[in-house]
Amino acid sequence: RCLGIVCVPGQCQGENFVAAPVKPNMMIVFDRSGSMNEQLNNNGGRKIDVAIDAITSLVTEHDDIRFGFAPFPDVGQTCDQGDSCQSGFIAVDVGDNNAQNIIDFMGAMGDVGDCRGTPTGGEVHALDDDVALQDTTRPDFVILMTDGAANCGDHPENEIGTLAGGQGGQFPA
Repeated sequence: RCLGIVCVPGQCQGENFVAAPVKPNMMIVFDRSGSMNEQLNNNGGRKIDVAIDAITSLVTEHDDIRFGFAPFPDVGQTCDQGDSCQSGFIAVDVGDNNAQNIIDFMGAMGDVGDCRGTPTGGEVHALDDDVALQDTTRPDFVILMTDGAANCGDHPENEIGTLAGGQGGQFPA
């Protein structure tokens, strides 16, 4: 029998239960702007290659997470048409067993050459309507893989706050 926080030996009762794990949703927002073609700290590797390797490791080692993939700027962007700040899109919807889909997409997406636009805020804003990130039955997360500040006149910090339910950039507990 328990009295407050003190249990009387031999008189306590309890219930056994098993909690089923819930796979979280995780959208990977991936910067493929021109600056990602630069060498990372002069170590012989481009930033985009290091980022692809990191994401490949993440998705292959964590089948306990439901991943999605959203590259930006858009893969059809061309620099000579004033589209250097065009937001991207959701290339792989959040779901189970997406590691190979994400790896395949990254291998085929290429880069944007010398385009320097990094529309981080626009891309984060595009996630506001993603149904998978509004799933109330599981935790939802976004990983932003980028090398620097947004330079398209947008405000990613405001968009992150909106995506996080107005929690000032922090997702509700």
